[in-house]
Amino acid sequence: MRLSSRVLCVAVLLVAAALAAAGCATAATRSVWLVHTTDFHASMLGGAKDRTTNRPIGGSPVLAAHIERFRQAHPGAVVLLDGGDAMQGSALSNLVRGRSVIEVMNAMGYDAMAVGNHEFDWGRDTLYARMRQAKFPMLSANIYYRANGNRVEWTKPYTIIERGGVKIGVIGITTTSASYTTLPTNVADLEFRDPVPVLNALIPEVRAKGAQAIVVLAHEGGQQKKDGTIDGPIAELASGVPDVDAVFGGHSHTWVSGRVGTTPVVISSSNGRAIGTIRLDVDDATGRVNASEPKLESAFSDSIAPDEAVAAIVARYEKSVGPALTRVVATAASDITRDSPEQPLGCLMADVIRRAGAADIGMQNSGGVRAEIPAGPITTGKVYEVAPFDNLILSMPLTGAQVRKVLEEALAADRTMQVSGIRYSFDEKRPAGNRLTSVVLDSGAPFDTAATYTLATNDFIVGGGDGIQLLKTIEDVTNTNVLVRDALQDWFEAETAAGRQITPPAPGRIHREGER
Repeated sequence: MRLSSRVLCVAVLLVAAALAAAGCATAATRSVWLVHTTDFHASMLGGAKDRTTNRPIGGSPVLAAHIERFRQAHPGAVVLLDGGDAMQGSALSNLVRGRSVIEVMNAMGYDAMAVGNHEFDWGRDTLYARMRQAKFPMLSANIYYRANGNRVEWTKPYTIIERGGVKIGVIGITTTSASYTTLPTNVADLEFRDPVPVLNALIPEVRAKGAQAIVVLAHEGGQQKKDGTIDGPIAELASGVPDVDAVFGGHSHTWVSGRVGTTPVVISSSNGRAIGTIRLDVDDATGRVNASEPKLESAFSDSIAPDEAVAAIVARYEKSVGPALTRVVATAASDITRDSPEQPLGCLMADVIRRAGAADIGMQNSGGVRAEIPAGPITTGKVYEVAPFDNLILSMPLTGAQVRKVLEEALAADRTMQVSGIRYSFDEKRPAGNRLTSVVLDSGAPFDTAATYTLATNDFIVGGGDGIQLLKTIEDVTNTNVLVRDALQDWFEAETAAGRQITPPAPGRIHREGER
């Protein structure tokens, strides 16, 4: 019996629908979870408090436990990444030149890390040694030799990781500010190129090698506004590289979780305070990412049991260097903070530098003040946290006009120089190079641009750090051979011997116009 044309049409449609349904069933989606930390700065011991909730937060054993929780929730589908500046920052790491941090990261199973600016702080030989120690690659695609224009050979630009049946290309980026945010002499032969053209040229190569997802692991900063908008260098990067599926940032120590256009962007704070994640869903049919979800959460230590294996590693290092670090050298009468633009602790350090350099004026860069001092006992370990860098105190004669120029150079880079011996006011709305509105001596006497003053500061600034160029041209420089950290501790101990507690300097050295 022949079927009518109408029946035949219905039958064809039913078969087509069944085939379509079968096709949808086979076009599966595979998900992978990218887990991210950044700017850890050797905060292995934890002990910090969340400013909003006052809950304890961070520490390597706690981070390891949180990450293991992710792995158990998503077996075989987690990629663990770090955004750089992992090693420099505490005595537990500084005294062994980062070896302790890399051992902990190996135990935690990191898959890749970006090269941050502070990876260069102890010189390249130490960086190479830590690279050899690491069981994961340290990545950067935008570091080139100035002399020949070639990309450096000692770090890989990218790696391809297969996880959860998905091939993920991870490309590393180092902040373009690295030329002056580490000791400039350590990177004088290197060029840190604009990441956007570097990435756009490299991504086709990574795709051709089978990467279904492209992740940028950048040590580059940014911030997120109250309305969710992300701006800064990381936003410029994300918007300038269209064929990328996820962007992680760092360097700025900020909390960022959102999107630039359709691209998920996360910056996971700093010092182990937070863990960022980006879930990527990859369509089997197309082999490309079709959905993503960024998240950022605090790494609270009161909500999870610390990882025992990582805790044992930290305890071993703490035992070897701990006794010296727990020695109390002074007592803080009150909290000594890093408020902006005038940092009480930064000005205190400028006082110490001025005294050690027998100078008229002391200067300390704001970014070199790495931790606050809470009221109560001050240990050697805390001194290391405040001043972890091995910066020497240098002194030199400068005219008053040159001193003003140094302050202007800092303001042009949107930084305020912490000072001793002088006070200054500035208007950030004025053109760069003309933002100072007044400079006076600490006594209130006029500041003479034609007179000669002795300035003491650290070798980071003298070498061009934070964009300060004038001091690089000064030939009459005296090296005290005293570290800022040692001078700070010596002064703490001297005050204690004299029966005095440590108090922050009186405010009023730095004034931003428009503020009371």
